[in-house]
Amino acid sequence: MNAQSRFLVPRTLALLVVLAAAAPAETTGKAARDFARTQAHLEKGRMTLAKLEEAVSDAPRLQILDRALYFLRRARALAIANAEPEFRAVEAEITPLLVDTLNRQTAIYYGRKSLPLAKKRNAEALALAPKDKPALALAAAIEKADKEDIYESVTGLVAIDRVRARRLAMGVPLRDRGLARRR
Repeated sequence: MNAQSRFLVPRTLALLVVLAAAAPAETTGKAARDFARTQAHLEKGRMTLAKLEEAVSDAPRLQILDRALYFLRRARALAIANAEPEFRAVEAEITPLLVDTLNRQTAIYYGRKSLPLAKKRNAEALALAPKDKPALALAAAIEKADKEDIYESVTGLVAIDRVRARRLAMGVPLRDRGLARRR
């Protein structure tokens, strides 16, 4: 061995030891960053759900619930992706909140007679918590509504009658009276 190689071998070994020692610290740093992101998403989801009381109708409620679902799903995905024990505790905290948010959205969609969206949200809630009583009750109500056809056959007729009544209240346009306007 020449003098240069005697110098490089110990340095290379020392560098490998340093890199090997730094690898667990890097994964620990990544886990810490992921945990902070998980906590931030969870907190944003909670803050978004706190705004739900201010909503006066279903449309703003659905927007708030959609936004909260976004943050809660991201927090849960980050918690599932990590095997650290603190992530399991956060996941146990997120899951009931996520199921409750999904149940609220399901109830709104069911009330609006939007059964496909209600089924989708309910299936997601039941996948997270198969024994959740509100989710099971909503599933039974959706199934019953689907079998009994909650849509009445006169719904379209009622809407058409309303349009006709509004037009009559405004007055019949000249084109419908058979009179042409002069230009």
